[in-house]
Amino acid sequence: MQKEEKRNAAGVDYSLYRKKVKHINLRVRKDGSVAVSIPLKLSAKLADAFVQEKRQWVLQAQAAQQHRLSQMSEPLPSPQQCMQIFEQAQQRVWGLFCHRLPQKPTITLSDMQSRWGVCYPARYQITLSRRLAQKPFEAVEYVLLHEYVHFFHPNHQKQFWEMVAQYMPDWKARRSLLKL
Repeated sequence: MQKEEKRNAAGVDYSLYRKKVKHINLRVRKDGSVAVSIPLKLSAKLADAFVQEKRQWVLQAQAAQQHRLSQMSEPLPSPQQCMQIFEQAQQRVWGLFCHRLPQKPTITLSDMQSRWGVCYPARYQITLSRRLAQKPFEAVEYVLLHEYVHFFHPNHQKQFWEMVAQYMPDWKARRSLLKL
């Protein structure tokens, strides 16, 4: 079992672990706590200096984690509310692809935590996270278009992003709305 040492540097509380690693590793966990792994023979003072140097990044990462946790504690919209939003967005996106796909994909819902959507090309099905319904409508359209493009390109290589940009030139701005 690893030995944990509680430390503080520049007002940042963190857990220090000595491991067989080559470099200092700094992580902000999902709960906002900070963990630092250092090589076995490295001084704890060097870890403190590293944390002090990265203090601003740590504070931003902790704020982002706190924001995510607060959003996840909000009640999800009902399945009916989600489907109303998603079907409205799908009507717009389907209009772009109706001449290229043999049928309109079915939308299903999930309580996914780490993804906004998943495409199942063989079943003509797109599964969307209920959390997506809490985002701006432009972001919902982006996720749907993103999943539609997976019917043509299963991965995220150059051709995939070219097709996304072809149908939605402002996709980057829309994708950034997912982080709000």
